[in-house]
This record gives sequence, C-alpha cells and structure tokens, in this order.
Amino acid sequence: MSIDLEKAYFKKLEKYVGKKINIVSNESEITVIYDVETSYVLKEEKKLFYSFYCMQRNEYIKIAEYHSEQEMKINFAIAIKGFFSEGIDYSGSEKIEGVVKLSDVNEIMKLHIGESYYSIMNPKKLKINLEEKGSNKYNIYLLGPNGECEYIEENEEAPFVFERFYNEAVYLKVILERVRGYEAIFKETLSEKEIYDIIK
Repeated sequence: MSIDLEKAYFKKLEKYVGKKINIVSNESEITVIYDVETSYVLKEEKKLFYSFYCMQRNEYIKIAEYHSEQEMKINFAIAIKGFFSEGIDYSGSEKIEGVVKLSDVNEIMKLHIGESYYSIMNPKKLKINLEEKGSNKYNIYLLGPNGECEYIEENEEAPFVFERFYNEAVYLKVILERVRGYEAIFKETLSEKEIYDIIK
C-alpha cells in the first residue's frame, strides 16, 4: 500500500491553493500542516481506499473517504483549496430577507449570484433547484446528471426557504469555481458525475 502522488501533483496543488503549503508525506500518509494545532491527513487504509482526516490537537476527525486514486486526487485538492481559502461569503442573503415573491427572488439572485447556479420551477442538472410543493411550501434540491435528486430542504415555507435557496446557490457557485480552477491547473476535465459527487 502506498499513496503515489508525484512532486508535480504537489506543485500543482500549491499553485491551485495559491500559497506555499507545508506537506509531510510517507508511503501511506500525507499530512498538510495548516497551523500549530490543525493538520489535514490523508491515509491509505487499504488498497485504493483512502480516508481524509482533520487532526486537531492529536485528535483525528474523519472528513471523507475515497474509493479510487482518481477520486482521492481530485477531492483532496479541492478540499485543501477550501481549507486554505477565505470562508464563503453569505452576507448577500440579507438582500433576500423577507422577500415573498418568486419573481423578486429570481431578480435578486440573477443580479448577485448569476443564473448559472440555480433554477426556479424548471429542473436543471448540476444546479440548485427550487420547486413549489403546495401553498407556500417549497423544496430545494441539487439535480444530478442522471436525474437523481439530492434534497436539501423539503416542504419549507417562504421566506426562510428563499434565504436557504440563496445560500445554497452561493455555495454551489464557490464549489464550481474551485472545480474549474482544479481543471485548469491540473489540466483535467471532470465528468458531470465527478462534479456531482463533489458538490452533493
């Protein structure tokens, strides 16, 4: 068993993250040191089965499991990018507080997020979707490439559901920007299924 990542992968990882990263690795473990108390550790538990941990003060907290080398390489890089990036800015959701009309929700989101990341009452793949399920009741879900639905909220009322919908679209936008950055730096094109697995 060994985690086989070349030096070129780590150089690309640093470019992707945008800063020098302190990495310690051996055959079965890669540790990315964040600060004095926090590190991120990738371990190969058995052949082609990887576990990803956050280690704080010598306590391991499992973040994810990866079941192939390709899945590990992609998700490890995107996770490290997220940990070393600024937090996601959800402050724009205050613009949607108290809004009760779908047309107003759409206009605010179009202006502040962009229509590429959400859809209202018209299911679209790899977007955050909002559907009405009765009198003032809504569902929020991510639609996968094969029609699978990952529900985020079900039967929630406005205006709360609109704020949540806005925040989920912001989150999707940030994650998809990270995916596009990964593709550019690592010179890979991810399939819709791979992207869906990252964002769900």
